[in-house]
Amino acid sequence: MRLTAIQTDDVGQRFSSAATTYDRHADVQERVAADLMRWVGRTPLGQKSSPDRILEIGCGTGRLTVRLAGRFATSQLTAIDLSAAMVNVARQKLPPDHSAALIPSDLRDFDAPPFDLVTSASAIHWILPIDNAFAAADRLTIPGGRVVMAWMIEGTLGELHNARLRMVPDKPPQSALPAWPQCLDAIERTGWTIHRADQRTYPTRHRSAMHLLRAIHDQGLTGGPFSRAQTPLSRGELAAVMRDYQQRHGHDDDTVSASYVVGFVDATKPA
Repeated sequence: MRLTAIQTDDVGQRFSSAATTYDRHADVQERVAADLMRWVGRTPLGQKSSPDRILEIGCGTGRLTVRLAGRFATSQLTAIDLSAAMVNVARQKLPPDHSAALIPSDLRDFDAPPFDLVTSASAIHWILPIDNAFAAADRLTIPGGRVVMAWMIEGTLGELHNARLRMVPDKPPQSALPAWPQCLDAIERTGWTIHRADQRTYPTRHRSAMHLLRAIHDQGLTGGPFSRAQTPLSRGELAAVMRDYQQRHGHDDDTVSASYVVGFVDATKPA
């Protein structure tokens, strides 16, 4: 499935609406950004330890942006995101004297001279098919440049997905997150040299199934093809999904578990 302009606008609007509440629930995104920075810090042989120009794709509220600006103070950092409201939140987190360029932009329309380092945390899975995300990153990377990214893959919120399919099997989401082998195949098709690739599961706990749903909503994650069916779930159907989730993934203290699965890659574009 390919995202149409209308679907992309819907995702952008959802994230803009969630700009002021996103960080309340973004523990996983915080952990992913911290882990990705450790990957960025392990410079492969032949790469600059401090790139001249850096592009961050899908900066969101700036969790990775702030780390990049602090780690590479002398580099020219550009960060883009589909949501102007998210970009505004990210901009406020940077010191007043920062030199980073934060730009509201759809990656498909973004045009700039290629960068030494292209990076992204918890964002490129919104670009469908995933091949298009890697093709865009490749277009914006100099020959011999480095690409270090992390994104959500199949298995993310799998507990919720399975509860939905059990209780409302005739209303599946319009699309699914890419599977890890599918991602690796897409990366190979770019021709990049992979230095390191891995997938990691981030377990979380929430006060209840309904609190999990609220957290997802407050992050803008209920929009787009990974959540929406052709016909919306009714209140009764949603309540049935929540009851099933609570029963299967609840703990003695009434909290529930949820899992996020993230793919990581560190690669170099051929010179």
